[in-house]
Amino acid sequence: MLENIPASTTTSANNRPPDGACGMCGTKTVPFLRPSFLDIEARWIAPASFCLCCLNKREEEEKIRRKQKAIDEAFQNSRMSLRFKERTFENFVIEPNTQKAYEIALRFHPQKNGLLFLGACGVGKTHLAAAIANREIGETPTLFISCPEFLLELRDGISRKKRDYFSLFDMARKVRLLILDDVGAEKTSEWVQETLFVLINHRYEHMLPTLFTTNCSLEELEERIGKRSTSRMVEMCRCIQMNGEDWRIRQRQQNKESLYGR
Repeated sequence: MLENIPASTTTSANNRPPDGACGMCGTKTVPFLRPSFLDIEARWIAPASFCLCCLNKREEEEKIRRKQKAIDEAFQNSRMSLRFKERTFENFVIEPNTQKAYEIALRFHPQKNGLLFLGACGVGKTHLAAAIANREIGETPTLFISCPEFLLELRDGISRKKRDYFSLFDMARKVRLLILDDVGAEKTSEWVQETLFVLINHRYEHMLPTLFTTNCSLEELEERIGKRSTSRMVEMCRCIQMNGEDWRIRQRQQNKESLYGR
């Protein structure tokens, strides 16, 4: 740290503060003589505690620490599970049936558009959605949540009269990037349809980027969440049909064959 030498100190060489040493690397640091200016007398400035090289290094390390802290907090706020934090574009297994979906997801940017991944269970819809979330978290306010879980928390909060239930719904409405996984998997009801419509319609009107994944076809979505919501999802999103085998079952079968032989 720089310290001012008392004003009574003269500028003679005899009153020059002793040399110092960098607290990190031990490099010699020397005092600095501030010249006189107008009626302000010259004054010696004590040697710095760190050399310029180490000071810059400390500042860079502090920037990295603050950024990592922000990313950690962003992951916590995003509600990403530990399993989905591991889903990246690098570990996504690309196959002929998923090549196009992969390329579209890779080029996605949280602007005004969204994506709707449709397909059977286990074809990689959630993996791609999570890969987008993992790339954006720390840069874009993101919320990743399964639709059944989201609705269950809302219903539980209402029934228990919890004050924080509305904060989750408000966050889903206003967060810059919302990823709603497994839409249509929840038990349908009038309350479910109206709740999802309010959410989807708000994001539709404010042109907020939203990603959806579903095991349903568009016709099945209309039956489960309503035509109004489905219509807006189709307009606000690029619809991506994904086909293929359930990779979980296939992986289990491969592991079994590897263990016991064919």
